[in-house]
Amino acid sequence: MIRHFLPLLAAGFVLAGGAPTQDAAPQVMGHRSVVDGIDVVHLRGTPTEQAFAEGYLCAEEIPALFRDVVLNGPLLPEEAKKQAAGLWNLMVLPTINKRVAFPEVYRERAEALLDGIAARDPDLLEIPELRRELGAEDLLAVATFPDFAGLACSSFVAWGDRVQGKGPLVGRNLDYFATDQLLQESMVFVRAPSEGRRGWVSIGWPGILGCLTGISEDGLFVSIHDVPADALEDGKVTPRPIALQELLETVEPGRNPVAAATASLREHTYGMGGNFLFAWKGHGDQRGPGGAVFEVFPAESAEAGVTPRLPEAGQAWITCSNHHRARIEPPYRCNRYFALFDGLGALEAAIDLDGAGNMIRESEVRGTLHQVVADLDAGTFSLRLRRKPRENEWSEAGPWSVAELLAEAVSGPTVESRGGR
Repeated sequence: MIRHFLPLLAAGFVLAGGAPTQDAAPQVMGHRSVVDGIDVVHLRGTPTEQAFAEGYLCAEEIPALFRDVVLNGPLLPEEAKKQAAGLWNLMVLPTINKRVAFPEVYRERAEALLDGIAARDPDLLEIPELRRELGAEDLLAVATFPDFAGLACSSFVAWGDRVQGKGPLVGRNLDYFATDQLLQESMVFVRAPSEGRRGWVSIGWPGILGCLTGISEDGLFVSIHDVPADALEDGKVTPRPIALQELLETVEPGRNPVAAATASLREHTYGMGGNFLFAWKGHGDQRGPGGAVFEVFPAESAEAGVTPRLPEAGQAWITCSNHHRARIEPPYRCNRYFALFDGLGALEAAIDLDGAGNMIRESEVRGTLHQVVADLDAGTFSLRLRRKPRENEWSEAGPWSVAELLAEAVSGPTVESRGGR
């Protein structure tokens, strides 16, 4: 579903940049492993050290994915692929630079990703179609893709008498376009806490800034869904995946997680509509477990751009897919939404993590790329990664412990890189 942001792309100039030459080869603050057939990338240190390590550890995948998805990917009609590099240079990058606001830490991360790739092999940065090296602006631009072509997706969170244990249990389908390579390179990223930012685990792809599906060390869970909405015509906007990563890394849930998350999300202006599922575990007598959906919208004011939607009275669950419900009742019935909403309401017995997996499959579609279910109180999650587009071939794993993954990221090996730019 190509969003209305696309017609705003306009011609201009190409931004290209380099990073300063490094006097000494930096350390690689992370390592890769394979668990149950799934690649896991463990990262620690400052945000830029983590990005450097990601670039170094995923040096071959990042440029290859860029070429596969951006320059020859499923979002482009066949007749446009021959012109993709020129359009990217002359239209996409200048418009994103004009319209999109990236927090400085993400620009620094993009540069560090490139430094990591260069330290592994500088030749990998060369993109023949672009006739230049991969640049920080390219990586930043890719983070805006969900705002160009919407993610379908569906999610739920349930607690109380709906679940076994304290809960909550969450389930999430990410539905999107895919290529063979994109699915083969689906990975788990483990980011240790750093500089006031919380540690978290995500399911995604190398070199992609922002968060689409994530679980924090504090027992917070977030996921993104698209909602059709006309883009703002003027002003700077923040990519929704970047806003979601900021929420997961920086929000202290306190006694009122909804208020804390609302304040975080209202620090940004959005160019696209969307739903963010947000769930949190209980914490003693400070707060109980729960969940909410944040309906974000292209609006002139930050307050108008974010609407929290809470469960209906007496319900210990909430679901979302691809329409707003608090802002406006949708004009159609979404079968994926009601498969989850009605399914949770009709439960005759409390579900566990396996039951959550069965529940989220009720809204699975052929375009589902990954599924995640998590028990936020236990700090565990299971996942399924589709490995071929629209085919029933999956890698399945779990339950895994968020705390154990983060501990491995913190205490894992450190090696000297080969050098840098």
